[in-house]
Amino acid sequence: MSVNSDELGYYLYPAARAGEPGYPRLDINIFAAPTHRHYDTRVIHLPVAHFGSVRQMDIRHPWHAANYHVCAGRITLRDFVDKSVTFFSFGGNAVVEVLPDHTHCAITSDAPILHLIEEEDPATVLSEEFEALLARRRGAWAGRQDEYELRLTKVEPVALYLACLNALHRALDEGTHPADDVRTALRRVLHDAIRVAEAHGRRIEHAPALEQLL
Repeated sequence: MSVNSDELGYYLYPAARAGEPGYPRLDINIFAAPTHRHYDTRVIHLPVAHFGSVRQMDIRHPWHAANYHVCAGRITLRDFVDKSVTFFSFGGNAVVEVLPDHTHCAITSDAPILHLIEEEDPATVLSEEFEALLARRRGAWAGRQDEYELRLTKVEPVALYLACLNALHRALDEGTHPADDVRTALRRVLHDAIRVAEAHGRRIEHAPALEQLL
């Protein structure tokens, strides 16, 4: 299925499995000038692997045909009035194709790509928890950021996803998060994500510890 650039500035493919918190693919169209027909992406800020480190790449139109290894982190789109749309991914692949009037970028992953919408949206809260886990791992490599980034470029997205699910599940069970409405919603979305993963043979207790991966 391809994105119709006359109708959409970006498109999230339906979740691969009911109950997953995110999406398997994100297609984006980048324009050199506003079309005023939809959200007009001016630039994508994308974390990609670059010779063993993580580089924040800004992709604009016109670009060039390319394939990139996407690293875990935020993917941010900005339009011509600087309105942003943000996603979080555990890594994946980006394929860039240049067309006459726009540049097309397709990002795919075997771990859900989360759409960050509102602060209290369950998927957004879940993403923030994942980002906090990764930030703590980055902090554990203080003074050796190059080693941390090298690990981040090599980790498999689904392995990192399962490790984060497991780490967050343990943290909630240990009561390190306050019991409020936001956390209740977080527990629900986390429970659904774990249920879906395990229904497809991905037992989170068998996942490597986050500390082993990063």
